[in-house]
Amino acid sequence: VRVAAVLVPGAGSVIPVLHDTGASGSPGSSIELFVGPEGDYTDEETAMLRAAGVRCVTLGSAILRAETAAMFLTGLAALHRG
Repeated sequence: VRVAAVLVPGAGSVIPVLHDTGASGSPGSSIELFVGPEGDYTDEETAMLRAAGVRCVTLGSAILRAETAAMFLTGLAALHRG
């Protein structure tokens, strides 16, 4: 599962994406998390992520600092995996 936290309008919510993609912690499964710089990815970077099969998600309405977003996304992924 490859997930990127973005500020792009229309990005899905992170919880359903983690659930729908099977990131449940089955043996051999992995989760790759991407958090961009403050100010978000450029349009070109977002397009490259999507082309590489990365699911773009939002972390909610709050705009977080890059290091806070990384910890938040990592915590959600760990919680989801159990």
